Amino acid sequence: MFDVKSSRDRTYKVDVRNPLEALIEGSTDSLDIRSIGESSWHIMVDGHSHVVSLIKEDPENHQIVLNIDGVVQTYAVKDQNQMLLESMGLSSMTKKKLKNLKAPMPGLVVRVLVKPGQKVEKGTPLLVLEAMKMENIIKAPDEALVKSIPVNQGDAVEKNQVLVNFEG
Repeated sequence: MFDVKSSRDRTYKVDVRNPLEALIEGSTDSLDIRSIGESSWHIMVDGHSHVVSLIKEDPENHQIVLNIDGVVQTYAVKDQNQMLLESMGLSSMTKKKLKNLKAPMPGLVVRVLVKPGQKVEKGTPLLVLEAMKMENIIKAPDEALVKSIPVNQGDAVEKNQVLVNFEG
C-alpha cells in the first residue's frame, strides 16, 4: 500500500495486488497495463484508455513526474513507513535539520555570497569554491538560516571542512 499525491493535491491510496489490479481510493478497478516503450505504458481502467509516460523519478524527494494523456503532473509517493509516521504525527521528525555545509573538495574560497542571519532557500548560492582551476558554486541543499561562515574569501579549504553553519 502506498499513497500517490498529485500536483493538484489529490491523494490516491494504491495497493498493487497483482499486475492487473489496484485498490484506488477504496474501490477496486480492473487494470490492463501494456508496456509501449521503456518508460511508457498503455493503461485501460474501466474501459477508459490512457497513455502514461514516466518523465522523471526523484527517489530522494519521494516524487515522480508522469505524462498522463498529454498532461504532465508531479506525484509525491509515500511508502507504508512514511504513511505510518504521518498518521502518528511524526512525519516532520523524519527530515533531518541541516547543521552545516562541508566542502565537497579541497579548494580556494573565491567569494562568499551570504551573511550570518540570512535565510536561504534550497538552491541559493552560498559561496564560490575554486578547485582545479574551475569555479564551483556551492548551493544550499535545503531551506535554512545561516548561523555563521567560518571561512573567508581567499581561504584555502580541505575536503569536508565546514564552510557554512546553519541554525538548527
